[in-house]
Amino acid sequence: MPKFNYVAMNQRGKEEKGTLDAASQNEAINCLKDMGLFPTKVTEATAEPKKGAKDKKGWWFW
Repeated sequence: MPKFNYVAMNQRGKEEKGTLDAASQNEAINCLKDMGLFPTKVTEATAEPKKGAKDKKGWWFW
């Protein structure tokens, strides 16, 4: 099952980010809504980072 990265607002207006498993982007959006979140961005997570991108520690990799 694909993984989706999301950015959503909770009921208090605070931004939340995370990853969830769903069969499709629409299913991921519906799951977030069922969790009481308001999705602002939902994208499929890629298995490999883009070439020439920085990792979370600021290191470059290819």
